[in-house]
Amino acid sequence: MQSWGFSGTSPRGVDIEVATFRLRPVRATKVVAVCGVPTPSDLVAVYSNSPQHLGAILGELIDRFGYHDKFEEVRAVDAWPELAGPAIEQQTESVWIRNGQLFVKIRSAAWRHQLHLQRESWCKRINQHLGGEVVDEVVFR
Repeated sequence: MQSWGFSGTSPRGVDIEVATFRLRPVRATKVVAVCGVPTPSDLVAVYSNSPQHLGAILGELIDRFGYHDKFEEVRAVDAWPELAGPAIEQQTESVWIRNGQLFVKIRSAAWRHQLHLQRESWCKRINQHLGGEVVDEVVFR
């Protein structure tokens, strides 16, 4: 068993009492999929007599139900502000992805033209950041 506790002061200066909990390992005996109704063969790796990490179980279900590609596409959209930097992000109106094409709506025609000339390097940069071939093409609008 492990103990966990917390005490301190809130940002408003209010003292927070110590709360101590005794934690014991918990084993999942039943898993219900949120995305659909799994078949018994889908849950073979999920049901186990030994404890498993929740991340491993969720990762297995995501892969089996085919949502892995959608999560990667969301990561591509979320990566744009970080990869673009503050100057380009300031000119970006919206970003979305459809069928492997990352669409970036740019406010300025001059910026859009310059980025369009660099679209292949942007595609490589995004895929390198994501660690795989998620984006086939970057389209600046």
